[in-house]
Amino acid sequence: MTEPEWRTIVEWQLVRPGGPQVLPAVELPGRLWADEPRPLQEALLRACQVDAVLLKALSEKEDSETGVRHLTLLGAHRDDFADGHAPEWYTPGSFDASGTSGATPGGGRSGEAPWARPGWIHRVTRWLAGALPPGVTVTGPAEQVRIWDLSCVLRVPTSDGDVFVKSAADSPLFVDEGAVVTVLHRHFPGQVPAPLAHDPGARLLAMRPFPPEIGHQAPLDVHAEVLGAYGRFQAATSGVTAELIAAGCGERTLPWLADQLSTWAAALDHTVVPPGADPASWLDEEEARAIRSAVPGLLSAVERLSAYGLPDCAVHGDFHLANVARADGGFVYFDWTDAGVGHPFLDLVTLYWQPNPAALDAYLAAWTAHAPPDRLREAWELAEPLVAVNQAISYAAIVSVLPPDGDATLKPMIARWLRRLLTLRS
Repeated sequence: MTEPEWRTIVEWQLVRPGGPQVLPAVELPGRLWADEPRPLQEALLRACQVDAVLLKALSEKEDSETGVRHLTLLGAHRDDFADGHAPEWYTPGSFDASGTSGATPGGGRSGEAPWARPGWIHRVTRWLAGALPPGVTVTGPAEQVRIWDLSCVLRVPTSDGDVFVKSAADSPLFVDEGAVVTVLHRHFPGQVPAPLAHDPGARLLAMRPFPPEIGHQAPLDVHAEVLGAYGRFQAATSGVTAELIAAGCGERTLPWLADQLSTWAAALDHTVVPPGADPASWLDEEEARAIRSAVPGLLSAVERLSAYGLPDCAVHGDFHLANVARADGGFVYFDWTDAGVGHPFLDLVTLYWQPNPAALDAYLAAWTAHAPPDRLREAWELAEPLVAVNQAISYAAIVSVLPPDGDATLKPMIARWLRRLLTLRS
């Protein structure tokens, strides 16, 4: 089925000061998702004359045979709750995809993102207005560029051009991105977003605009160019690891990974589903036993890898071409919420989704000051299964704080990466 044959039916439930409001369904051509809400908001404005802020997606379903997607969205009138406070009756968990509300007074559920509460967008806009340089003012309403369980990105017009504001979920994996980006930008301007302001308590980061992402569909030669440049960038960050740790970067060193293997991986069981993970796709008994049996060999790989002498450096944690932009003859690496300090090769996630020998060669060439090419390739062979383990550990932290109705694409990821590990070892 081609893309133009799809259609998307959107149902909005609105939080109003006096209670909930359910709007008539709006149908749009194409296959649309809630995480990029602008076309959905524009369609609602045309059909119902309602300028809505999206709070969260309550439901996203599709039928590939009929080519129909159904979205149920929770929102609020943009002009409501300008004081930044939600109504007393409202709780995010009181709404569901059936259009019902059993609201009771009180706060949100565990795992609910701050942007899921009415008034949040007004509070953030006021914060930005107070954080802008002297003489710069906010000149219009904030636009939601991206919104999902893990983060929300706003574009806010100012008298000095657009400013992007990002907020990240409260996760044991995520760092104070503003503090980390400030360190990286001080040493490597032009290679990370330019921060304007950040609020650690509210997990807010205001940034100057940067060019669009390169994206997953980039040609293989671009993929190789990016990985070569990123390897050189990482190598240069080995001199600022103390500053990055002081800024709150998590630990992803080989000793840390060995500890995780000895505790977390060695205890995996098919009868114990990690918090937030999808039970239906969790490991079966044979898979869990295979993971536990693999731990001694993985610990040996960690020890052998450490002997190659590659320095700890900045690790992005979610490095792929949708988190990279081309600018001024180089690249901008963005979305540092998962940042850590650790072994550089743990960042080569992109090679799992897009195998590219030339890209691997370009990346390894950035490290020849530390070892000859044949030794670097040996080191990568040791590191490759460890990348899968590292990703599984990261997703365990991510899904542990999702709300019960959180993003369904994230919940199977622990098991998916562990199965990838078993495939690599087979």
